[in-house]
Amino acid sequence: MIEVKILNYRKIEEGLVKALVDIEVNDWTLKALRVTQHPGRRPYVASSRAGIKDPGTGHLTFEQIIYAPPDIWAEIENKIIKRYEEENGKNGNTTETN
Repeated sequence: MIEVKILNYRKIEEGLVKALVDIEVNDWTLKALRVTQHPGRRPYVASSRAGIKDPGTGHLTFEQIIYAPPDIWAEIENKIIKRYEEENGKNGNTTETN
């Protein structure tokens, strides 16, 4: 069993990235996971990416840094999306909370 704990949640007000989240999974810390939401779609969580420049062409590509087994990633995503929905409402609209 894994334990997912949100360490830091930073809301972002521009573009498709809606929040940056740092989490702890058991003894591991994962930083800057992104909550992304396209208009009219369900939000999802993406891991940090690294920019890699091809030395021959100079072309820049971005590679995902963290890969987790699907069952573990589902637990991570569920925890983060639950927090996102608490902060913004089920459909991503900002709601007032007490």
